[in-house]
Amino acid sequence: HALLAPGAASWQALAEQPCVLPPPWASLRVKLEQQFYAHGLHPPADIVETASFLSQLTFVHQRGAVAFMARGVARCHAALGTLAMLDLGVPIDLPPVGLITLRGQPLTPTTGLLVECLREVAGELG
Repeated sequence: HALLAPGAASWQALAEQPCVLPPPWASLRVKLEQQFYAHGLHPPADIVETASFLSQLTFVHQRGAVAFMARGVARCHAALGTLAMLDLGVPIDLPPVGLITLRGQPLTPTTGLLVECLREVAGELG
């Protein structure tokens, strides 16, 4: 892909590519569009809206599209050779994530393990 050449990845170049973006209701979508505007650009016109990683990968392969996806997912697929990551900073602050439980109801063993894992990772991230 042309954007993989050194220095080729830019917000201008992304704005001109087919792009896979989160659905309009996703907070990440608004933040990504704000990044284009912050660089004096309009968001891409040729877009596919999905929250599915499988759909993202499909459009990357079938259309040569650019997709915004979780870094962990992108690294995994890059290691498998199924996609390449662009060297472009995406300075987006995402809101904190919370858990909602029913008052007075004990957590299931699976939910308890999930909460424990999330707290452990959150502690490691600082």
